[in-house]
Amino acid sequence: MADPDLPSPPDPVIPGAVRAQLVIASNSGIPRDAIVNTFHFHALPTLITDAMLTTLGDYIRDGYNNVLAPATNTVASYIGDGADRGSFKTLIHFYRLGDAHPRVPFDYAFTLGPNVGTDHGIPPEVALCVSYHDAVVSGSKLRHGRTYIGPLHSNAIAAAAPHVNPDGQFRVALVAFGTHLKNVAGAGLGFTINFGILSRKHANITSVTGGFVDNEFDTQRRRGQRATIRSTF
Repeated sequence: MADPDLPSPPDPVIPGAVRAQLVIASNSGIPRDAIVNTFHFHALPTLITDAMLTTLGDYIRDGYNNVLAPATNTVASYIGDGADRGSFKTLIHFYRLGDAHPRVPFDYAFTLGPNVGTDHGIPPEVALCVSYHDAVVSGSKLRHGRTYIGPLHSNAIAAAAPHVNPDGQFRVALVAFGTHLKNVAGAGLGFTINFGILSRKHANITSVTGGFVDNEFDTQRRRGQRATIRSTF
């Protein structure tokens, strides 16, 4: 009988691999309204120390808070006022996938960087997607992974009408962000590591070799906040 506390198919045990579950708290104060992005890394040493995870946490934080060439703005600058930018309110829960269930996370906290200008508001369901893929291999289906960046600041919208597109520099920032993650192997963290895509079906992780950012927004309905007023007729 399947364990009801585990996902279906169950989360595999993969030595030398890590799940990084990044949680951006919401200013609403409601845990359900937090934004969660999940990243997977593999090819680490079998023994993954807290110091390694702290170094990896620094690297992921820099992907959000630092200006990554050739971008002119940070990813954090395009995240709206709905995000809680209080000190150390953004958390990364690291899970060592080589551990047996239930896994105890190692938590890393940082402060989300500032945005720029007045935020006129965008529904929290709206995001811009960073898509990843692994290597093209004959006879093997290409794997894809996605990160939905949001909740968005109104500066994420290009000043164009009637069709509203993402701001061009926002797209540049997200391409740089995806490149930053893809290139973690050569970042000199002091240990072996690769950014990857998890397959529960095959119980393994394959390395990301490329990706893209489209010029259209995406939506995730589950990111919408619960209604607090209902008007009847």
